[in-house]
Amino acid sequence: MNKYALSVVAALAFLLSASAIADTEVDNICKDAQLWTKIVDQVCWSCFTEGFSLMGVGNKPDGASDNNPFCLCNDNLGVPFAGTKLSYFAPTRIIETVRLPWCSPTLGGITLQDDYIGMGTVNASKGKGFWNSHYPPVSG
Repeated sequence: MNKYALSVVAALAFLLSASAIADTEVDNICKDAQLWTKIVDQVCWSCFTEGFSLMGVGNKPDGASDNNPFCLCNDNLGVPFAGTKLSYFAPTRIIETVRLPWCSPTLGGITLQDDYIGMGTVNASKGKGFWNSHYPPVSG
């Protein structure tokens, strides 16, 4: 029974040390910033409709529309037509700063180059620092 307990403890120690090593290796992987999913998931969509006052405080400015998302407008000939009011979020500039060269979190966590020749060392104890900043192609 004693050998069985010792075997179980040794197996658990091995598994825990393997998971600790795996956790430190994950830091060198190019992670996905989930920018495109956050644009859809974590945006206050009700904030984009026109007709609300700034931060809910104060009066609406002159000429502001009401809170109704639907409107009845006139075209250039004076003919009325129904419509909806809507605004949208379009990021115009994105700057990424990463420690792993060729890593692009904005583009889904992909590595833009396959080889790591000439990129330096990962060992932080040498007193060296490396930061890579770039503008992804989605910038306007």
